[in-house]
Parts: sequence; C-alpha cells; structure tokens
Amino acid sequence: ATTARAKSLASSASRGPRTTPRTTPSPRSCIAAATALAVVALVVLSIRVEPKRTPDTTPLSASSSFSANTKPAAAKNTTTKTPPPPKMPNPIATMSTSMGDIRAELFLDEMPITASNFIDLAQSGFYDGLHFHRVIPDFMDQFGCPHSRDPKSRKAGTGGPPDGTYKNLKTGAIERRAGGGNIQDEYAAKISNEPGTLSMAAARS
Repeated sequence: ATTARAKSLASSASRGPRTTPRTTPSPRSCIAAATALAVVALVVLSIRVEPKRTPDTTPLSASSSFSANTKPAAAKNTTTKTPPPPKMPNPIATMSTSMGDIRAELFLDEMPITASNFIDLAQSGFYDGLHFHRVIPDFMDQFGCPHSRDPKSRKAGTGGPPDGTYKNLKTGAIERRAGGGNIQDEYAAKISNEPGTLSMAAARS
C-alpha cells in the first residue's frame, strides 16, 4: 500500500482538497495521457479520521522514606501553579483508495477551520467514490469534486461541497460553508505547500 504523511491542510476557502495550479510541465501530451489513466484507476473509496496515538508518558510513581531521626521540613507559604492542559495530538486521516492507503496528519492545532471542514466532509461520506480528477506526475494529485464520481465528466474539477455549517473542533465555534462550499481563509500559520502536504485551493472572487 502506498503511504504518505501529509504535513498540513494549508490554505482554505476551498472546494475540495486541491493544490493551487502552477505551470503545467511539458510535454503536455504525456501529462494528458498519464492523467487519463490515473483518473480511471485512482478512486477514493473512503476516508477515516481517528485520533493520533501517542505513547504513554505518565511518569512512574516514586516513594520517599525518612529515618526515625529525620524531622519534616517546615511548610513554606508557596502558591501552586496549575499546569496547562496537555496538548491534544492532531487527528490522522486514512484515505483508502483503489491503489492503496494514504495516511495524513491533519494540522488541527494550526489550521482548525480548514482541518475541521475536511473532517466534517470525510465523516459525512462526501469524498467516498470520487476519482482523482487531475494528476500531474511529480507535481500534484487533485480530488474532491463531486462531479468526479463519473471519471469522464467534463464538469470534474468544477464542483464543491454543499453549503452548510460545521463545528470547529478546536474552538467549538460553528463555521460556515457558503457560496459553493467555500470556507474562511486561514493563512495565519504560513504553512508552505511542500512535497507531501495535503492542501486546499483558495477561491478568488
């Protein structure tokens, strides 16, 4: 099975998990042929999101003993500081495809609006049965359009998720998808589209 660790869901205002197009490498005829083959073969069967497992780091308990001649120290007037709550690990998405599984860490801690949107759509089954409608070797693979259920559809790559609301899993706030499934821009983290990342294309009005 093919396994990839995506670093982030970087950018948003999205219509599906896609990267922003760049200049298409040449020769175009070879890319078109490769794209046609990949679109037919590579299908998202399901996406499962689960908490990231972390090893148990609870310290072992230690006992202290004193001799009979040891006097307890006098109590000091100190204020006990409450430790900050432990940081929750980011969730892991497992995308089962017709060509193997892809595992991706979703940066919920840095991109909560975008990651929560992806999780909501994945859990609703929105991505199930979609083809990768655009594949450029050594550059990017693109999926997330509902029209791509038919790999030969001329509308593949033009659609988006339904408008509605979903819960921000970090803050608990209610977020909105509107205007064709677009969500609020989220550029604060300044995460780059490096190789191996899972990103969303930004819509521009």
